[in-house]
Amino acid sequence: MDSYNFRAEGTLGDIFIISCKLNMLHGNIKVFHYTRHRYWESEIRETYSLNPHVSVEFTDEPRLDLCEITSDTHEQKMNFFPDWNLKNDIRIPKPYRVIQPHSGKPHGRNSKHLNRDFLEDIIKRSNKKSVVLGTSPIYEDLGNNLIKCANLIGKTSIKQAMSIIRNADSFIGPEGLLSFVALSYKIPSIIYYSDFSALERRVIGTPWEKFVTLFLELK
Repeated sequence: MDSYNFRAEGTLGDIFIISCKLNMLHGNIKVFHYTRHRYWESEIRETYSLNPHVSVEFTDEPRLDLCEITSDTHEQKMNFFPDWNLKNDIRIPKPYRVIQPHSGKPHGRNSKHLNRDFLEDIIKRSNKKSVVLGTSPIYEDLGNNLIKCANLIGKTSIKQAMSIIRNADSFIGPEGLLSFVALSYKIPSIIYYSDFSALERRVIGTPWEKFVTLFLELK
């Protein structure tokens, strides 16, 4: 069986796209991954493990001697709609929409958060159940006083969140990991962004763009 070594960089959204590219390859693959955000090591490993033939080793510096797998969807071949082998151990009666109130790093330039009052209004006005996914504790009580809301902030792994999104009717959230997951499952999505160039690198001009009903800039 063939073996390949690659280098890669980035955090969770980047790694999901990289995993969609690695899904095109056969054989044993080892990725030497560089990131300054090692607090996400467990989640990074989980995302790479979507492909059982891929292993990851973290490095203190980029391995410039190796070919890079990038997170630009316009570079290299990519499976935009992979059929991941996920166990759906959290079952939620349909129909429902998924709301992700935040994405990106916990703090700093790439931290993207949606307004709480805006989200509460969406949940109240919806005629279907809303499922709230994410990790930020500031949203742990979002929609908790509403019968048609299941708040799972901090209660799912990445793979569990993916299995929930797979069965959703729609998705609302900022550009990032879970929005890419929704597009990979062909879920109609409203995606908010803070940097339009990120959408140009990842969504616009790709098969995913068909499933984005609206791009909205974060205010």
